[in-house]
Amino acid sequence: MLDRLNEAPKLGSRFEHYHRDMRDSLIAKATQWLQAQPGQAEATLYGDQLAKYYMEQLQLHFEPEKKADYRQRYARLTQSNVAPTAYLQEAARVCFIRNPELAPPNYKAPAGVLQAAFDNNLAAYHERQGAQPA
Repeated sequence: MLDRLNEAPKLGSRFEHYHRDMRDSLIAKATQWLQAQPGQAEATLYGDQLAKYYMEQLQLHFEPEKKADYRQRYARLTQSNVAPTAYLQEAARVCFIRNPELAPPNYKAPAGVLQAAFDNNLAAYHERQGAQPA
């Protein structure tokens, strides 16, 4: 798995720079993360767990940049020739789904799949903030 991760970053990308800085300690940090999980004190790190840990780290590292991008996309969003429901779904996906802290209280996404994504992102946001969901 580590070989695959080392091949993943595009040369010269911000991802490559992040990966280069992290790769030497990746196995050790992922092992610590895994063994800190409930009931996993003596667990052995396997590829799927390494990938899960790395994805979480990537999400945390690049989240501020992604939020700024989604806010810019929301500001430029127009209905143009698409149906109103398609426009609203895109607006929800771009703004509230990716930035749940911006959503009004008791927000409901316009589609079930979007609602699940919103719920997951909102729970992750509350966890990062150290708060309990309302």
